[in-house]
Amino acid sequence: MKTRAAVAWKSGARLTIETVDLDGPRAGEVLVEIKATGICHTDEYSTRKSTRTSSTPSCS
Repeated sequence: MKTRAAVAWKSGARLTIETVDLDGPRAGEVLVEIKATGICHTDEYSTRKSTRTSSTPSCS
């Protein structure tokens, strides 16, 4: 299924909003419709600074 995501392709780069393919729900999972979302400070920080826990590309 297709959805939109904020993607960081490399450290220091701006986030880009892209359409990405995700697997649909598996057994025991449900599909939830999200009406609104935001980028948290940790997501934004990890795109500006190189951290041990961040890797690229990453999606939010």
